[in-house]
Amino acid sequence: MPEEIIKTKNICNLCGKPLIKKGEKTAEIKAFPAMKTIYHKRCWLKTKKEEEINCLIFMSCRSIGDTISITPCIREFKRIYPKINLDIVTTIPEVFKYNTNLRKVIPYNKDMKQAFLQTYDASWQPFQPDNKNFPLHMLTHSVDFVSYGMFRKFLKPQHKHYEINYTYIEANNCENICKHNNIYLKKDKILLIHPNSSEWKTRTWKTENWQKLVNLIQRDHPDYKLVSVGGDRDIIKEIKTQKMDNHVVLDNCIDMYNKLSLLETIHLMNNSTMLISMDTGAIHIAGATDIHIFGIFTVVNSQYRLPYFKGELGYNCTAIDSEECDCCYDQKILTEILDINECPKKYDELKCHPSVNRVWDKLTRLL
Repeated sequence: MPEEIIKTKNICNLCGKPLIKKGEKTAEIKAFPAMKTIYHKRCWLKTKKEEEINCLIFMSCRSIGDTISITPCIREFKRIYPKINLDIVTTIPEVFKYNTNLRKVIPYNKDMKQAFLQTYDASWQPFQPDNKNFPLHMLTHSVDFVSYGMFRKFLKPQHKHYEINYTYIEANNCENICKHNNIYLKKDKILLIHPNSSEWKTRTWKTENWQKLVNLIQRDHPDYKLVSVGGDRDIIKEIKTQKMDNHVVLDNCIDMYNKLSLLETIHLMNNSTMLISMDTGAIHIAGATDIHIFGIFTVVNSQYRLPYFKGELGYNCTAIDSEECDCCYDQKILTEILDINECPKKYDELKCHPSVNRVWDKLTRLL
């Protein structure tokens, strides 16, 4: 450790260079117990021999999509530093319930004290909305944003796939619940619809649009069993995260809203043909399975949110971007305005959201 502590919080205590540079994708590492020693990731690792680093804790206190984006980086971190014990504090412990790279999964509690964090050698929080670099989260892939903060580099494509494990217990529960709702995973052709209507206008398609799409599918492809999925899983208001979605009821869809846990939903996805969604939370969940993903995107380019699978971005995925809003975010807009609930260029819904006809034209070719 350096003998003198540089107290300016944005200066690395080892190399003396700024932790945050304009336009640079980076994140802070905070070394404990002093709470005053802050380093670049690589600099921090130089302050101790690897065998002296015992415990590191991740703080993942955000939405489900951001949480799932951390899983490839945890796996890669453990591969590079196998002797370091990794714990995580998370709002969605189900994601990490069977993650063998973690020693302990700790449900988030808003009353957690700093003394708890000081029992670790270091803590790391990948998403910090008050950080001026946070806008870059919208201008790069989620996994790349996280990995650059951890490793100062991007992971190789074959290391970027999401990891969420479950057991036969969740599989059996899912199949029993599905049978009770007239869904038979081993024989039905199942198409999952995720008709989110959230606080995010950029992730909300009108209910009538979803209903028109369902009607078209039923008319031309009656052999598919249509299942509406979703649930209120991410509702911790103290940290200002968003719900995964609100309840939208569609005619001719089997309503499975809030009937399955996250891990049970993943088993359903593994046994279904396709997921149709505008919400990146559901798309990230599906990215941990081999289901075909049909993503409807608005203000964020799909290449920043489609999952990696089998070493390929968007493997087994189809994306439809808004023609007007595609890539409408840029560094200047995001630095000035961090509200990503609405179109940053104030476009109306017709410009921001793809039309039903445009979605159906691409979807019908797949079905």
